[in-house]
Amino acid sequence: MGTDRDRSRPTKKFHRTANDEKHREFSLEPRPRMTYPSDLDLMLRAQQNPSLTTGFATGAPDLTAALLNDRCTQLFKEATAVLWRTKSRLRGNINPISFIFSLRTRPALQPWAAAIHPKPFITFFLVLRAARNAFIIGEVYKPSGTSSSSGTKKLQPYDTLPRAIDAFHGVDRFDWGGYDIVEWTAQRRVCGAFVVFRPAVVNRNADGDVAMGDGPTVVDDQMMLLFRDRVETSLRQFGAVVKEEVLDKALGDVIKRHQESRAQAAAARKKRGGVSSGEGC
Repeated sequence: MGTDRDRSRPTKKFHRTANDEKHREFSLEPRPRMTYPSDLDLMLRAQQNPSLTTGFATGAPDLTAALLNDRCTQLFKEATAVLWRTKSRLRGNINPISFIFSLRTRPALQPWAAAIHPKPFITFFLVLRAARNAFIIGEVYKPSGTSSSSGTKKLQPYDTLPRAIDAFHGVDRFDWGGYDIVEWTAQRRVCGAFVVFRPAVVNRNADGDVAMGDGPTVVDDQMMLLFRDRVETSLRQFGAVVKEEVLDKALGDVIKRHQESRAQAAAARKKRGGVSSGEGC
């Protein structure tokens, strides 16, 4: 049985960063030689993304920092191996989102990868890749004479995740600022947080309340600006440098499909005699 002193020590479990219960949430961001944006909107907290925490812990008693690092390293090693084995067949325009999605079912990453929901799995891969790139860029452009405890030193044998991501960069030929990345990010945003539409015809009842109904909709300009800003923020966090015309096309396509989906759902409900819920995803 442990002593009171033993019990007072901070646990080595990754889900506890301090003795204080208010710190039970932990960040799922491996830190060594990685630089994350200060405005990262997906902080990958345990309570917000249970699929990530339970998935990474699959087959283990608990999710620890070491286990997380090992499995993230496995992820990028497998991504590198797949690209290396198939590089002669992967010519032309390859969708990076489809590639990342396919990694969930790779035998080398089972059973934990398949236990993570596709959206946080893809997002996590993109965030890690961008964080390593940001660290490298920060070191390259660091002012001369600036000292760093870790930046200018060579990678050590225990720096397994940075090494794995660097190896992936060595064979990576994806367009990380292309249409596929923007379209996926916009689709995730429009279905996850925003209703950018308003009724084309506003009907008010006797009490003055607005009735949305199942009629046609138009894009709300103010919400569209906010939606665009959030998509651009996510793309920056993914390290995606996107041309304005690519962003315009992807956002337009996503909005059009979403609007058509809402119209089809409304028509189906009307045919069944149901009531619109206002949802389109």
